[in-house]
Amino acid sequence: MFKSIFITLAVAVAALASPQATVYSPLDCNQLANQFDRAASYQAGTIIVLNRQVWAVNRFTNNNAPGDAANAFTLIGFCQ
Repeated sequence: MFKSIFITLAVAVAALASPQATVYSPLDCNQLANQFDRAASYQAGTIIVLNRQVWAVNRFTNNNAPGDAANAFTLIGFCQ
């Protein structure tokens, strides 16, 4: 069981680190309530929208924007 979980985790990490282009499915952003606000604090796992891009928060962050050098967000898709 642990070997299976480890392999699954290793594959997921390798996929995130891959330099290959990522293909995103369009997302219905009407269902996402969190519009990005630079003054807000975000917990890991929060999903936000900025300029029709959908981002996941990697770790607690405050005063960081998606795509900046702090690397606190991961792009996960685009709005339809």
